[in-house]
Order: sequence, then structure tokens, then C-alpha cells
Amino acid sequence: MKEIKYGRTPQKDDESRFKKFADKYFEAGERTTYIAVAAVMACLVVVIIAWLLGRKHIDPEDFIEIKYSGTDGYASAECVVDAEKLYKSLAGKEVNMEKLTAYRKLAESFSASVEQSDISNGDKLTVYVEYDEQAAKDAGVTVGKKQYNVRAKNIGSGEKIDLFSNVEVVFGGISPEAYVIVTNNWDNEYLSQLEFKPDKTSGIKTGDTVRVSCTADKSDLSRHGYAVDVTEQTYIADRLSSYASDAGDLDTEVLRELDTACRDTIAAETEDMTFRLMYRATGDESYLYMPNDEHAENVSLTGVKFLSRKNALEGSVDNYIYYLYSAEIVNGDDRHEVYFVFEFSQGYVTYDGKFRIANDDYKNIYKCSTDYEQLFQSSVGDKADMYNIFDVNI
Repeated sequence: MKEIKYGRTPQKDDESRFKKFADKYFEAGERTTYIAVAAVMACLVVVIIAWLLGRKHIDPEDFIEIKYSGTDGYASAECVVDAEKLYKSLAGKEVNMEKLTAYRKLAESFSASVEQSDISNGDKLTVYVEYDEQAAKDAGVTVGKKQYNVRAKNIGSGEKIDLFSNVEVVFGGISPEAYVIVTNNWDNEYLSQLEFKPDKTSGIKTGDTVRVSCTADKSDLSRHGYAVDVTEQTYIADRLSSYASDAGDLDTEVLRELDTACRDTIAAETEDMTFRLMYRATGDESYLYMPNDEHAENVSLTGVKFLSRKNALEGSVDNYIYYLYSAEIVNGDDRHEVYFVFEFSQGYVTYDGKFRIANDDYKNIYKCSTDYEQLFQSSVGDKADMYNIFDVNI
């Protein structure tokens, strides 16, 4: 019987043919997988787009205005969010109160800021936006960038002012011991708070220069929107009174008025029934027990002395004027010659050349005695070492 053979005898290229077949099969399967993945992703994109199309989107930049204060180069920026405009943009024609409430909450949560300072026109600024992210989610709103850049523009050069136009500088007192008072009279809230300080407050003499400086510099003022040329100014103390230093500074009319007042005081003191002038002149207590009928006769001015300080560093009084008198004080049959000395001090000449001396209490500026030499020495003579003494004719 003949042997029957099934199949065929394996050939040398069978293995390579099988490999080609397998590769072709698996390549087709892989392509099918890619197509399936792509289809799924396309569906996902469609879903996302559809979801996004169902949400509102806002760009914060559309609702933020940047306002500048200060001058170009020293400005600061304030970001103002128009919450009402933002709310209306979201609300549109929506009538659902729940949605409208969510939009309102989101709109009012927005704020923005710029961190840069001393800003100039053209500077690149970064605006930082903040808002309630949960409110945005609840409202179904997507928000654009949380920060964006802008260029500074329209910053002005500031209000030009004369800083010292409302600053009052007044010199007081008498040279060389005058003083200065500086007063800020600005009504503006910021300007009225500025300090103006003099470099010297006392010990000022005629002709001295006092420099008054504002404690705020130009940059501080620029940051508040003011442009100034200077922040300090000098003032000359040229309208000061000065202490009389020479008998020629005295005014005869004023001296005669003083003479009259001194004579009136002597008369008034003796006529005062509650006062014993003879006791004051002598120190004798027996006069206290006598009937008081005192009066003055033959009051005579015996001399006027002007004393000016020799050394400005010695003594605290710049000048003295002494009026010397003699008078007969009569009390009944008792009669004594009594000497009086009235002391005036710190006579001064005003800036316009007028001599003045302040006195209104003559009863407390005189001494009296029956001993002329002792009275003169205790008043005038003891000052000879520190003062020049001049005779004055009136």
C-alpha cells in the first residue's frame, strides 16, 4: 500500500513567511487601538468644550482701572475694581436669584494691587488680581489671568506751589536776645501737617540770617502730588529792636515823661496816709507813731545817669537809667531832706529808631535815704566795674 502524506514538507523560507504574516496581523491591531484612543480623546475634548461653553468667562483687566497719585517719577498706583460693571456683565439677562446672588458675591470679592512705587510714565507694572475662587466656582465663572502687565501713563507733573507762601516767620524780642516763631498756615490736610524748623530759635541779633527748612523733602512732596522748587528758605532779622548802648540812643521826650512820672510818685508816696516815707528813708521806727501828715516840697532832679554794659558776656542787664532826686519831706514841724533814686533798665530802640522803655510800677523801682552817698553807691557806684556811666541832660 502506498503511504499517503498530509501537508507538505517544511521548506527553508517557511519561518520568514510566518513572521511577515504575524507582523501584518499585529500592525493592523495596533492601528485599530490608536484609532480607538483618538476617538475617546476627541469625545473628551467635545465634552470639555461643551462644559466650558456652559460657563461664563471674564477677563479682570476689563473691570480694573489704575489711578495714579503723586508726580511723574514719584507716583503710586491704586487699582479700582468696578464691581458693579463686573456684576452687570455676569448677570446679563439672568433672572435666577440664586445665580444673581452668586454673581454679586463673586464681583464684590475682586481686588487688585500694584506693588511698585515711585512710578514714572512708561514703567512696566504688574497688576495682581485676587478674588474668591470658591465664589467663582459656585457661580460657574472662569476668570482670566491672576496677574497681567500694563504700562504707566498719564501721570502728571504735579501741582506747582510756593511751599513758603503760607509759612509765617516772625522775629520777636530784642537784639541780641531775639527769638523766632515759625507758623504753618496751610489749610490743606497734608501741607498743614508739615513741620518747618529754623536752624536757630533764640539768641538772635539784628542782621542774623535764620534758615527755615521743611522736614519733608522734594520726593516726599512729589509723592503727594506737589512740585516745589525749594524746601528751605532764609530770613534776615533786619527789623529787630536793640538795647540802647549809648546815651545818644535815648529820646529826650521819653526821658521827660519818665521825670514827670517819678515826681508824681514821690508826691503820691508822701500823701498816702497808710504809708510812712520817713520811716522808709531813715529806718527810724519812731516815725511810725507820729501823726501822719507827710508831704513833699522842693522836689528837684539832681541828675540822670545812663549805664551801658562794658562786656556783653558779663551781666544779664544791658543798660540802666537812674533818675536822682532830692526833696524836703515835711511832717508837721519835722522836716528832712530825702534823696531818691529811680532805676529803669533795658531801654531799647525799635527797628525804626524810636526809643522805648517799659515801666508801669514806679512805686517798686525807687529807693530813698537821707544818706545821699550811700544811696548813690548802692545804686550806681557799685556797677562801675561792669558798666560805662554817662550823664544825661533832659
